[in-house]
Amino acid sequence: MLSDAKTCPVDREIVKGLEALGDRLEKLGMKVQRKGPPIELEHLHKLYIRLLRAATSRGLSDQAFMEQAEVAEAYRHGTRQERKGYDYYAWMVQANTMTHREWLQAHEERMAMARTWAAWFEEVDVLLCPVASMPAFHHMQSGERWERMIAVNGQQQPSTQTMFWAGMSTLCGLPGTAVPAGQTAKGLPFGVQVIGPRDGDRITLAFAELLEKYAGCQFQPPPAFAS
Repeated sequence: MLSDAKTCPVDREIVKGLEALGDRLEKLGMKVQRKGPPIELEHLHKLYIRLLRAATSRGLSDQAFMEQAEVAEAYRHGTRQERKGYDYYAWMVQANTMTHREWLQAHEERMAMARTWAAWFEEVDVLLCPVASMPAFHHMQSGERWERMIAVNGQQQPSTQTMFWAGMSTLCGLPGTAVPAGQTAKGLPFGVQVIGPRDGDRITLAFAELLEKYAGCQFQPPPAFAS
C-alpha cells in the first residue's frame, strides 16, 4: 500500500482513509506492506508526463510546435533552467518536440521500469494507492492547466501534479481499478486505486469485488446528491 508520496502529496483525509482501509484488510487476515514498489517515483512521474505529452503532441499546430521547439532548445542547452522537483511546463515542451531517438530512449526507460514492476508483482498481489491527491474541486478554466492551483493540506499544488497517480499504472500498461474508499468530512467521495501486474485485469477486478464485499468499499453518494 502506498497512501502518500513526496512526489505528489495527498490530502490528509484521503491518506487517513486509505490507512484505515489497510487496517481493515489486516484484520481480515491479509498481509499489508505499508510501502510502494522499488521504483524512483519522481523518475516515474517525469517519464510518464514526457511519454504522455509526446503521444498527444500531434494536436499542436505547426506554429505552436515551432514556438515550443525554441523553448525546448533553451532547456536542452541550459539557457533556461527547469525548476527543481516539479516543472510540468519544461517537461511538456521538451516532450512535445522530442526527436524519435529521444522517444526511443524514454521508451527503453519505460521497459526497464516494467521489468521492475513484473518482478515486484511476483511477490505482491496488488498495489493499493490513491486515485488522486485530492477530492473533487471547483471547476477551473482560467489560465493554462499547469497554472491552475489546488490547495492540498494547506499547500498550493498544480492541478497537473495529481496526474502522478494516474501514471502509477498507465506508464507501464498496468491495470488500475478505482474503488470507492470513503468520504471526506465535507461529504466528498474519494477512492482507492487497485493496481495489478500487466494483463492482470481480472486480478484487480476480483480484488475490487472483495473490497466491496468485505472491506466496506461501497459507493455512497454525497449527501447533496442522495435521493
